[in-house]
Amino acid sequence: MSHCYRVELSVNKQEDGLWRVEAPSLDNCLVDAETLEQDLSEIQEVIAMTLEFYKREGWEVPQKMAVDKKLPTTVVIPVVMEEYSDTIICNRSATKTPAKA
Repeated sequence: MSHCYRVELSVNKQEDGLWRVEAPSLDNCLVDAETLEQDLSEIQEVIAMTLEFYKREGWEVPQKMAVDKKLPTTVVIPVVMEEYSDTIICNRSATKTPAKA
């Protein structure tokens, strides 16, 4: 049976400009990346690897992490508009239809 863990994340932008996403309930479970999108993608794999390590070592998963037995589940994610402003502008320009003469 597969499990879907609800993991609380801490999201911060560091002084060096990199984003840090961390799972505080799991020791040393963090990712630094140039974009928040990359961080959020990579942290899922790091969490899965950490949970596998816990399982191999016979350690208990922190009780703070709820287990959902099935999907769908609800999550809250940050959306930082500055990271998407260029993409949004380019996409809007590309989808505009030319004016008729």
